Amino acid sequence: MDKLGNYPYTAHMRKLTLLKLIRINGVFLFFLLLLNGGGKVVFGAEEFSASLHESPFAQTNFPVAVSNKETTRIDSDDSWVNSQFTTTLDNHFYQKDLEANSIVNVRPVFRLINLNKKQTVYRLQADFTYTNDTEKVEFVVWGDSENKTDLQKYPAVFDSATKKWEADVPITNHKLVGRYQVLILVTKKDGRNDKIDFGEFEVTQPTISAKLDPARTDKGQFDVLVQVDSPAEVETLEVPVWSKEDKSDLKVYQGQRQSPTTYSIRMDYEDFDFQNGIYYTEAFLTSQNGLSAQSEINEATIDLTLPKRIRVLQDTTSYQNRALNEGASEMAHNTMLRVEGIVYNEELKIFKTDSGYIPADNLAVVETDEEVRFISHRGNSRVAPENSLPAFQQANTWGVETDLRLTKDRQWVIMHDDSVDRMTNGSGLVSEFTLEEMKQLRIDHGKNVETFDQSQLMIPTLEDYLATMQQYHKVPLLDLKPTDLTADDYDNLAYWLDHYGFGETGMVISFDFLHLQEIKQRLPNIHVQLLSNELTEQVIADVYHLGNNAGLDVRYDNIVSQVDLVTKAQSIGLKINAWTIPKKEWKQAEKIGVDFITAKTGPKKTS
Repeated sequence: MDKLGNYPYTAHMRKLTLLKLIRINGVFLFFLLLLNGGGKVVFGAEEFSASLHESPFAQTNFPVAVSNKETTRIDSDDSWVNSQFTTTLDNHFYQKDLEANSIVNVRPVFRLINLNKKQTVYRLQADFTYTNDTEKVEFVVWGDSENKTDLQKYPAVFDSATKKWEADVPITNHKLVGRYQVLILVTKKDGRNDKIDFGEFEVTQPTISAKLDPARTDKGQFDVLVQVDSPAEVETLEVPVWSKEDKSDLKVYQGQRQSPTTYSIRMDYEDFDFQNGIYYTEAFLTSQNGLSAQSEINEATIDLTLPKRIRVLQDTTSYQNRALNEGASEMAHNTMLRVEGIVYNEELKIFKTDSGYIPADNLAVVETDEEVRFISHRGNSRVAPENSLPAFQQANTWGVETDLRLTKDRQWVIMHDDSVDRMTNGSGLVSEFTLEEMKQLRIDHGKNVETFDQSQLMIPTLEDYLATMQQYHKVPLLDLKPTDLTADDYDNLAYWLDHYGFGETGMVISFDFLHLQEIKQRLPNIHVQLLSNELTEQVIADVYHLGNNAGLDVRYDNIVSQVDLVTKAQSIGLKINAWTIPKKEWKQAEKIGVDFITAKTGPKKTS
């Protein structure tokens, strides 16, 4: 205190007297006169500097007289500043010898500015214009009040235009929520250092909430609406979606901004290869200040039934993209297409097929829920002798076709030819051997025959074949070769089919229409197909009278140009099986729209 009992700063400020308040044209003007202790007005720069030098807040005394660490809230800057160093009216006055309208402070002035009110960058300003002995200024900033793990030092730059020391603090350097502390380190030209409490600012936690709208799940889609509450601008808003428990199918959608605080995404199950199931989603926000937020998890179920194939009944156009504006190509009527999925462009239904995207509006189609099914002709004869147990066991197709003949004692055995000459070490007609005699023969011709044990090369019986089909979960197709069958023969065949569980799922094929009628009488729900070299309207009409689960097994060469008849047969419920199709023609056969393809083998992946 001085002799009058004043604190240093109070005593010093008594030298600054508000002389007069004048009103001119409705505007109040303040005139400040610097008075010395005797009341003399001081205007000269030399006297002014001398007066400042006497202040306890001059660098020679500062911060010895600074003990108050209280802060003042500055709403315009969105921060708190050391109360002793905020901008006040008595801290500004004019110095005569400075440039016109220059303002000089009689003590330091601090500002801590939340730039753009975004809590992304804070500008720190220190005004030391009352002195000229400042060499360096640094700001120390941290948000971790307990451990200071994020503490960083920011060198200030002197702005010659504003006469202030400034530094910017990007919150991305800290990425913490809460109250930040700031110290200022001042180095003087004489090497002395001062450390002062500068101020504080607060960074708040951004939040998001996500709501799933299931209104479009019947179209394989759902919308996620995200509400954002973040002072900082959004850097990224991501919405991951997954259906598998291990998230191995996770895909990330980028939120589309709808308003300053709302974002949305539309999930489309085409992105997940049209898989049905429960889908899960949540939202993640990263703001431009490096902070993040996460929403709760939502879920929705998609369960759509799609046709496996469609037959287009009119000329149409397919496209190579979902927007239907690239790769247009004409599609002839009666073309059969494999359906990969159904998508919607808003309300426009579109078939995604193996030939492209086809709009469904005003399009006449026939839908089927079955894929083309492949059948191995006499088993897999590319790896083992035809009609042998190894050929049946190694078939990689939905069904396995074989040939049935009767022995001398009316037992069913597997053999394509009417004699055993071509395939075995024996000679003679099958019908001349008893079953026991047939069992003594061995298959000695065919693919890799030398690699198989003799026990595997016995001529299979009907029971051997059906047991193998049952074990390997294949569908049996039995081609009845004999022409002179008795009622007992039919009964015996029907018995074994039913015994092994194929009374409804098995298939009997024959060139002899009578055989199919007899089998149908005994097994009404079994599948039957009439073998034919040609496809005609009369053949279609005849087979139709066989009842349910009936079809035609036609030589492929004779149906390539008969697509209209294939369509007609299928329109009345008949199935079409094409045989002797080379692998290079499989895709064409599928476009024709056959239901079955009988070949030596099938594709690696079949239905």
